[in-house]
Amino acid sequence: MKKLYFICSLPDYRKKETIGGETIKNENLLNYLEEKGVKVEVINVLKKEFRIFRYIRILKSMLDFTSDKIIISISSEYAYRILKLYNKLKFLRKKIYYFVVGGNFPEDIESNLTSKGISYFNNVEKMYVESLSLKKNLIKEGYSKVEYLPNFRKIEIVKKRKNLTFPLQLVFFSRIIPEKGVELIIEMVKIINKNNKNIEVDFIGPIEKKYEAIFLEKIREVENIKYRGVIWNKKKIKDTLVNYDLLLFPTYWKGEGFPGILIDALENGLPVVSSDWHYNTEIINDRVGYIFKSKSLESFTYIIEKIITAPLEEIEEKQKKCIEEVKKYDMNRVLNRFLKEIKGEKGERE
Repeated sequence: MKKLYFICSLPDYRKKETIGGETIKNENLLNYLEEKGVKVEVINVLKKEFRIFRYIRILKSMLDFTSDKIIISISSEYAYRILKLYNKLKFLRKKIYYFVVGGNFPEDIESNLTSKGISYFNNVEKMYVESLSLKKNLIKEGYSKVEYLPNFRKIEIVKKRKNLTFPLQLVFFSRIIPEKGVELIIEMVKIINKNNKNIEVDFIGPIEKKYEAIFLEKIREVENIKYRGVIWNKKKIKDTLVNYDLLLFPTYWKGEGFPGILIDALENGLPVVSSDWHYNTEIINDRVGYIFKSKSLESFTYIIEKIITAPLEEIEEKQKKCIEEVKKYDMNRVLNRFLKEIKGEKGERE
């Protein structure tokens, strides 16, 4: 097959601010394509260069007759501008595959939607979203090329976990901002600790700069809460997660899609205590975790109290189900049909 252009954002591990769900997913996709023998030319929009040079390279990807396919995996507004340009050059008949970033696609581009706006996205070959609900909503709004493709990882099932004992070890592993439910966790621990000391909570992740002093002061006042810094390396993430009993995911962040940390948790046999925000309930159910009403401290605390008063066998059973559930997010399984499509082959996802 001809070479394929990949317009995306990639992580620079020397610059921690470039590392996140979007960039790590793009890195995984790039590695997968290269492992499968696809010749890929990358246009990294996070590369430090004059904007005009970046747009020249994007224009070149559309004009290059040695390539007939382009993958775009960047923010909705950036993708909109590129597809608007492509609309003027659509006589070139390139096949464009757009991987929607996050779960806030309609809201992100609403201000840009002219009468032709939706048609720009309908010019793509496929538009991949991580949620079945989002797919349904976009089709209702007039998007015609939408396909469901969940987030993915190279799955390596954990072989041995720590034994369950009290106090239970809970972990929050994400960006530390109020909208991720950080303060809900802090207040929940205060309430639980009044009655017993059956939980300990660690926070892992980068702290938003303007929130750092506030956050550190808040956890300093609460027993059984610690901040453990930032971990980026996949092996270290795996080695860390197996030391916990539950992952806390009380997010109500507006841009939440299908966070990779949920796959990491399932892969490591870690049941998830999640808010019902956005598309979380498509990923976390009562087989592999616990769901509570988003933004509700009362609902969150009730679930934690229910967990610590239930037999430990309940958590152990969910740990086993996590290992079964995560297999459907394995990179080879999720991307099999996509690979066949860009190679011009036929076949269904295995």
